[in-house]
Amino acid sequence: MLLSVRFIRFIGISIFLVGLSFSAWGQYQVLNIKKLAVFPAMGLGDAVSDQLWWQTRELLTSDLRFTVATRRFMINRQVLAPHGPLKPADVVILSKILEADALVINHIVDKQAHLIVYRGEDGVLLWEDQNNLNSQIPVKEQVLSVFQKLSERFLKQYPFHGYQVSKPQVSSSGSEMSNNNESLIKYGFFGSLPPLVGQSVYWTKINATHPPLLLNINRKSKIATGEVTQIYKQGIVQIKVTEYDNLLDLENTEEVALVLNKESNEVTLNENQASVLGSEYLAREIQKKSNSNQTSPEATFIGFIGTLGLTILLAF
Repeated sequence: MLLSVRFIRFIGISIFLVGLSFSAWGQYQVLNIKKLAVFPAMGLGDAVSDQLWWQTRELLTSDLRFTVATRRFMINRQVLAPHGPLKPADVVILSKILEADALVINHIVDKQAHLIVYRGEDGVLLWEDQNNLNSQIPVKEQVLSVFQKLSERFLKQYPFHGYQVSKPQVSSSGSEMSNNNESLIKYGFFGSLPPLVGQSVYWTKINATHPPLLLNINRKSKIATGEVTQIYKQGIVQIKVTEYDNLLDLENTEEVALVLNKESNEVTLNENQASVLGSEYLAREIQKKSNSNQTSPEATFIGFIGTLGLTILLAF
């Protein structure tokens, strides 16, 4: 009987520890990316490859959310060359050379057009999708439209709408905030899609279970909530923090990014807004419908198994 109790206790502890290890394993923090580098596609010929490069860059910078490295910048760094899928080590090296947060690859394999986005700091796959090519149409006559859909899909699925910036030295519209509670006044960049005065925004951290990270998000943590009080030129707004746990959490601008509350007023596109970022990159902003907080079925199942193991352990 004693052996049986010990065996059951051992099984309970094992299940509990496995549940904990699997809950922690595969958790990636989805960091906000700002600077992208797009590489030419392989096997399309110089003319079509150049057209596709310009199209991809234009789409990714279409509304001032991202910045994309210029051809001159990539030529000066001696890295402007066609690429297919990359190894993590190659991604890290190229990202450091180009000072990029992420690399974008267009390539074609087995009658499929693939768009891949790698995270620069560790080479982890951020996003990947593909479209089938029509076998009845020459490849060069359809690649632009096919890859356009892929770029638009990436923009639509990108979870962040803006990021925190320093106080701008430009004119604004809206109510001026007093110097009181200065720590509660923050500034966000939303490109050509700034929210309206009175619209609510929130700071968030996002985790994913495994690559591609943007397609496997399993947790969104709301860090703070705010309300837009002023609109500046160049896509910048002033935000008054209304709800928060710890203001220090807002200082890590790589881990925490801004998301619009889409239940508020709709934001209109202003294509005349100018970029406020570096000259080697052209900034544009995205509009994205934010998803509600969710937990993956796998995480729920593992948590259940862990809890069951702990219950068995305590019962004996």
